[in-house]
Amino acid sequence: MPSDLRAELKDAGERNGRSMNAEIIARLQAAPITDRLDRIERDISEIKAMLREMLDR
Repeated sequence: MPSDLRAELKDAGERNGRSMNAEIIARLQAAPITDRLDRIERDISEIKAMLREMLDR
């Protein structure tokens, strides 16, 4: 593991009251939520573009 990533995980774990391993697990568990939010944001952007196009007609 790169030393900068290790330091980031260690610091974040301390701030969040978790061990470094618990911080890694928390981030892995949160990853699917982040992916879904990214997809939702893309969908919203596409819908907004379609609405703009419809209103411009």
